[in-house]
Amino acid sequence: MGKYKPNKAGTRALLRSSGVQSCLLDHAQRVAARANSGAAVSGAMYGARATGGTARAHAVAYTANFKAMQDQAENDTLGRSI
Repeated sequence: MGKYKPNKAGTRALLRSSGVQSCLLDHAQRVAARANSGAAVSGAMYGARATGGTARAHAVAYTANFKAMQDQAENDTLGRSI
Protein backbone atom coordinates (compact mmCIF):
# COMPACT_ATOMS: atom_id res chain seq x y z
CA MET A 1 0.00 0.00 0.00
CA GLY A 2 1.32 3.42 -0.94
CA LYS A 3 1.73 6.52 1.13
CA TYR A 4 -1.07 9.12 1.19
CA LYS A 5 -0.25 12.11 -0.98
CA PRO A 6 -2.76 14.98 -0.87
CA ASN A 7 -3.80 16.68 -4.08
CA LYS A 8 -2.85 20.27 -3.23
CA ALA A 9 -4.05 21.74 -6.51
CA GLY A 10 -7.44 20.06 -6.18
CA THR A 11 -7.83 21.20 -2.58
CA ARG A 12 -6.96 24.78 -3.52
CA ALA A 13 -9.39 24.68 -6.44
CA LEU A 14 -12.15 23.40 -4.14
CA LEU A 15 -11.51 26.10 -1.52
CA ARG A 16 -11.71 28.80 -4.23
CA SER A 17 -14.73 27.33 -6.05
CA SER A 18 -17.93 29.26 -6.66
CA GLY A 19 -19.85 26.72 -4.56
CA VAL A 20 -17.73 27.46 -1.50
CA GLN A 21 -18.00 31.21 -2.18
CA SER A 22 -21.79 31.03 -2.36
CA CYS A 23 -21.94 29.01 0.89
CA LEU A 24 -19.72 31.55 2.65
CA LEU A 25 -21.73 34.46 1.24
CA ASP A 26 -24.96 32.86 2.46
CA HIS A 27 -23.55 32.60 5.97
CA ALA A 28 -22.27 36.21 5.90
CA GLN A 29 -25.67 37.43 4.67
CA ARG A 30 -27.41 35.65 7.55
CA VAL A 31 -25.01 37.33 10.01
CA ALA A 32 -25.66 40.73 8.38
CA ALA A 33 -29.43 40.16 8.50
CA ARG A 34 -29.28 39.32 12.22
CA ALA A 35 -27.13 42.41 12.78
CA ASN A 36 -29.63 44.58 10.86
CA SER A 37 -32.53 43.28 12.92
CA GLY A 38 -30.66 43.58 16.22
CA ALA A 39 -29.06 46.99 15.71
CA ALA A 40 -29.52 49.32 18.68
CA VAL A 41 -28.82 52.47 16.61
CA SER A 42 -31.67 53.47 14.30
CA GLY A 43 -30.64 53.53 10.63
CA ALA A 44 -27.67 51.19 11.02
CA MET A 45 -27.13 49.04 7.93
CA TYR A 46 -24.91 45.97 7.64
CA GLY A 47 -23.90 44.21 4.42
CA ALA A 48 -22.08 41.10 3.23
CA ARG A 49 -19.74 40.20 0.38
CA ALA A 50 -17.61 37.26 -0.73
CA THR A 51 -14.36 37.23 -2.70
CA GLY A 52 -12.02 34.60 -4.05
CA GLY A 53 -8.61 34.88 -2.47
CA THR A 54 -5.30 33.42 -3.58
CA ALA A 55 -5.57 30.29 -1.48
CA ARG A 56 -9.28 30.18 -0.55
CA ALA A 57 -12.57 32.06 -0.71
CA HIS A 58 -13.45 34.67 1.91
CA ALA A 59 -16.71 36.24 3.05
CA VAL A 60 -17.28 39.17 5.38
CA ALA A 61 -20.20 40.91 7.06
CA TYR A 62 -19.45 44.62 7.35
CA THR A 63 -20.81 47.97 8.49
CA ALA A 64 -22.41 49.66 5.49
CA ASN A 65 -22.88 53.18 6.89
CA PHE A 66 -21.68 55.46 9.67
CA LYS A 67 -24.57 54.62 12.01
CA ALA A 68 -23.65 50.94 11.73
CA MET A 69 -20.06 51.84 12.62
CA GLN A 70 -21.34 53.61 15.74
CA ASP A 71 -23.59 50.66 16.59
CA GLN A 72 -20.73 48.21 16.10
CA ALA A 73 -18.38 50.25 18.28
CA GLU A 74 -20.89 50.65 21.10
CA ASN A 75 -22.67 47.27 21.02
CA ASP A 76 -20.50 44.75 19.10
CA THR A 77 -23.56 43.93 17.00
CA LEU A 78 -21.69 41.81 14.43
CA GLY A 79 -20.01 39.77 17.15
CA ARG A 80 -23.36 39.10 18.80
CA SER A 81 -24.88 38.13 15.43
CA ILE A 82 -22.57 35.23 14.68
